[in-house]
Amino acid sequence: MSARYPFLWHLPAVSTDEDVDRHGPVLERLLGVIRRGQESGDFDRTLSPGWLLAAGLAIGRTAEEEVKAGRMTIEDATHAAHHSILRLIGVHDPAPR
Repeated sequence: MSARYPFLWHLPAVSTDEDVDRHGPVLERLLGVIRRGQESGDFDRTLSPGWLLAAGLAIGRTAEEEVKAGRMTIEDATHAAHHSILRLIGVHDPAPR
């Protein structure tokens, strides 16, 4: 999504509470996806769904910060975030660079 809508990388920084509000509508859905993936054995079961969600959001924020600081392109940050989140949840990335 971030590569398709690059303006998202340039939204102003927000506090942690504002970040939760921003993502609030999708957080429960993402937790459900993680839980179902763990139940099916597709995702790593050793970490809690809440931890995986929080860590995934942190990866996304870090990618955003790298783009804003000019240390990564949007494409590189998108790839790094995608690959990192897949590894976090225990899924092998079928299309590494």
